[in-house]
Order: sequence, then C-alpha cells, then structure tokens
Amino acid sequence: MPSSRSKVVRKQQPKSNAEFVKSRHREKPVRPVQAPSSPLIADGVTTEADLCRWVDWFARFHTDPPGLYIPLALRTVDCLVTVRGQPPAEPQSPRLMRCVREVVKFNGAKAVEWKLVTWVPGLPGAQFQPCASHDEAMNLLEAPPAPVSF
Repeated sequence: MPSSRSKVVRKQQPKSNAEFVKSRHREKPVRPVQAPSSPLIADGVTTEADLCRWVDWFARFHTDPPGLYIPLALRTVDCLVTVRGQPPAEPQSPRLMRCVREVVKFNGAKAVEWKLVTWVPGLPGAQFQPCASHDEAMNLLEAPPAPVSF
C-alpha cells in the first residue's frame, strides 16, 4: 500500500555551520541596557545575586522543618526600606528596594495561623505580620506595602 505522506523535496542545500555562524556574526556586540537607578537608592539596586541568595534562604525556611510554614502566594514589589545602624548612629535615609511578600500558613502546635512575610533580598532576616484569616492575609498582600525597617 502506498504511503499517504507527500515527499519532501529540498530545493536548496542546507548551509554549513560555519556559513551560518558567519552570516549571524555582529560587528559590535550588543550589551544589555541597564535600568536607570532610582534616586532613593544610594548604593545600587537589588541584584540578581541577592535574589539567588534569597531563593536559597526561602527554600531552607520552607523545608526545614518541612510543613511548618506553607507558602501560598508570592509578590515582588518595590518597598521603601530603612536600615537602622547601631544605637549611636543615625538611621539611613529610606531606599527603594525590591521586596518579596508572601502569604504563609503556619502549622503551629496549637493552631493554624496566617502570616504575611516580607523579605528584602540583600538584607538579613524577614518581617512577619500576623493575620486573623487567609482572606485578611491575601488582602494585605494585594495592598500597597508599608515602609520596612531593619
């Protein structure tokens, strides 16, 4: 029985890899355009390295011990962040930094609790805001972020 597929006929010979690469070569390399820095950031922006380190902390926080804090929703937003120094030093002026906010379900020994957690990649620690219910936590997540201070 003959095949119902049509034959593929190639009219041109394929280019060799060397010809293909040569035809795609650019005279000047294209460099990615960096976003302009914010006037509120004195020492740069949240870097990719900061976010990679944060992902490691995030994974450890939610898996050791497993099942204690269950992430339900994540949002990245820009937050005004104030970093306080030691008591004799003056606090720095607020900086606009990328924050990660998440709603978590805390499976405590006494009861289930809902929390809004704010992380600032590049700064140690996180801030926890207790919530009365899942709905309240989700509403806080959608609301504009309050200024954060560490």
